[in-house]
Amino acid sequence: MVAKCRILGMRVPLVLAIMFEGILPTSTLITSKVVKNDYDTEFAGDSTRTSRVRVKRWHGNWHNYHHLTKTEPNQLLVQLRARVHQVNTNMGPPPNVLMGRLYVGQPPQEFQVTFDTGSGNLVLPSRKCQSLPCLSHRGYDETFSSAAKPIPFMGQENASMPANGARETVQLSVGAGYVSGALVSDKVCLGEEDDLCARTAFMEALEMSDEPFGLLPYDGILGLGLLGSSLGKQYNFMGNLAQEKALKSNLFTVWLSNEDDGEDSEITFGEMNQDHIASNIVWQELKRPANGMWEVTIFDVVVAGVQLRQCGKDGMQAVLDTGTAIIAGPSALIQAVLTQLNIQEDCSNFDSLPLLGFTIGDAILNIEPQDYVKKTVKGCFHQFMTMDTPPPVGPVVLLGTPFLQRYYSIYYRDNLRVGLAFAKHKSYYKQGETTEQASQRLMQWQTSIQTDE
Repeated sequence: MVAKCRILGMRVPLVLAIMFEGILPTSTLITSKVVKNDYDTEFAGDSTRTSRVRVKRWHGNWHNYHHLTKTEPNQLLVQLRARVHQVNTNMGPPPNVLMGRLYVGQPPQEFQVTFDTGSGNLVLPSRKCQSLPCLSHRGYDETFSSAAKPIPFMGQENASMPANGARETVQLSVGAGYVSGALVSDKVCLGEEDDLCARTAFMEALEMSDEPFGLLPYDGILGLGLLGSSLGKQYNFMGNLAQEKALKSNLFTVWLSNEDDGEDSEITFGEMNQDHIASNIVWQELKRPANGMWEVTIFDVVVAGVQLRQCGKDGMQAVLDTGTAIIAGPSALIQAVLTQLNIQEDCSNFDSLPLLGFTIGDAILNIEPQDYVKKTVKGCFHQFMTMDTPPPVGPVVLLGTPFLQRYYSIYYRDNLRVGLAFAKHKSYYKQGETTEQASQRLMQWQTSIQTDE
């Protein structure tokens, strides 16, 4: 499956094409390599540039929900403040991960990164790192870049290095693992030829845990979250682009293609692509922008028209997270959903499974069994996980690929709001159904919502 990532600047739109493809089994991931000749660069007139990169599948279940905590003066710890465990240890086939090229330094060093709306930092392995996960990926070398500036201490990004060369250690918890390293500032670009660039501070990892980093096919993580999910202002790449006035508008959008589309998936920086929108947009202002997450408020979860009433009087916050391949949430909510759905692993009731809906703003946004269940020759595997996050961040839901593939998502920095619209695809699960019919069936607007009170 081919995917496309469109990036638009003020005057020069840059288009990055991304492809979905299978990767080698987990045991051979570290031997997979990128062949430069597989990537073509095309030019369409003077104002459009297209380059091709890869999006691969990987075996694993993890996500990037972080909480930032300052600990010792010379150490910053970013802790995962959530108890995460799988309801079912067999989650089915590997998920798709959205990856693209990133160019760091002067001259540019090229990396494969995942675009992650659920975090706000750039993390790259250092060439100095001797951990096996580092050695299996491309490493960043600050000595190769004339624009690199080592950062001695957190919060002192503009300070000079001390005479003894001492630098603060930073540690981030990611899923069940961790990454630690030094801080550096350098030129970071989305395009190879100085396209959409901004000086950005980031972590060059000196140590990476085997899990999950040893399993990942990409080199690093590019977090697209808000400032609150970053180590500081200079670490937020999207904020730095906004400060440089590099984008036509300070927003980006995500459209994930499905297996039947036969066309590009797309991350667009700078504007919305109306070709992928098949309904009115449900807009929500961020209630907690200081948290740094792109969140919407879920007022209820609905299964086959039955309201589960697990979200409380004021609703529950849900993070739109491209770094998550499942739907995760508090144990009580997920268990209620699974009980109501009653998914049989032998697929005996797959054809009769109901819609699963989330009440967001003025609509119930439904997804189908084909979205929340992976059906394979080995059986049917639900795509849910329990995640109990304590206050003040939690309780929280993570809406990953099962939801984002069905709904086009818009992340608007200037207005601090999120938009969701029915995503246009070439085909739908009901044979012969048009886009308009699918939209009307799956998006129930407030005037048509029937309560069970």
